[in-house]
Amino acid sequence: MRCCKREPIITVRGNKFCKTHFVKFFEKQVIKVLNKALNELQKQQKQRQKEKLNFVVAVSGGKDSTTLAYVLAKLKMQLQCYDFDLVWVDLGFNKYAIDVLQQLLDKIKSNFNMALRLHIIKVSDYLGISLAELWNKRKLLNIRQPICSLCGMIKRYLLNHFAYTNNFDALLTGHNLDDELALALINLSNQNLEQFARSSFYIAGNPEFKLAAKLKPFYYVSEKEILTYASLHSVPFTTKLCEMLKSKQNTTQYKFKQIIEHAENLHAGFKYNIMKSFVKLRKFVKQSLTLKQCNICGYATTSQLCSFCKLKERIKKLK
Repeated sequence: MRCCKREPIITVRGNKFCKTHFVKFFEKQVIKVLNKALNELQKQQKQRQKEKLNFVVAVSGGKDSTTLAYVLAKLKMQLQCYDFDLVWVDLGFNKYAIDVLQQLLDKIKSNFNMALRLHIIKVSDYLGISLAELWNKRKLLNIRQPICSLCGMIKRYLLNHFAYTNNFDALLTGHNLDDELALALINLSNQNLEQFARSSFYIAGNPEFKLAAKLKPFYYVSEKEILTYASLHSVPFTTKLCEMLKSKQNTTQYKFKQIIEHAENLHAGFKYNIMKSFVKLRKFVKQSLTLKQCNICGYATTSQLCSFCKLKERIKKLK
């Protein structure tokens, strides 16, 4: 199906869109997810009667996070129900992202007259060493997990810690449809139904375990759509591959994304429809995971110590 007689620039789920209609379609998808999450957040914050919710958006310099920040700035003028800051995790080797993020701040300031605040979290401030140094000492620290898993664990902990301790209503990330669908399939292929069931576009916060609410506005938006939107609006982002990663083609997630893309080419709308089916299926998966408070930091864990504190303890013994 074609949106109109104008020249199409992208095909999404078998539908051809011109520039004008694609931008409207893209932003409508984001608004729909935002509104659902905003309703949930407003219910939880009802007793505080806040006029606006306060978000913090995790940015890395990649296309997903910078595009998320840009579209949120654009939609903020329309929705008038939230404010937001940006937060970046300094891993110790990803300094190239700073230039991109400054360009993003300048563009948002120029286009929307909006001065966003960028917070910086340094891994070395919490662990005493950078991620690169940590990886170089992985044998001494008995670290067996892949670098991406280690990095992801550290960033999840620090971003949640920042959002929770600074009283933000939710932490927003740029995870897209391809990311979430690949992760869901990986969990299913490993019979990890607990992790499969926990995924959602919105996860409520839990003060008892110091968990900030999480929101993924691009949950139903594909990587191709994000790249097209970013290109149309000249959103700055880096294409530089993480220097800790020898080749993304070797990662499990990348391989699953290739399978998903092939399925989408065979059957238009595969990604979106499968994700919608997964959302319905998750309601029937019983979650038996019991959360505890970490004995050191008090954050959520399933054992005596959370993974982050276990890592800190190993580093202390090494010193």
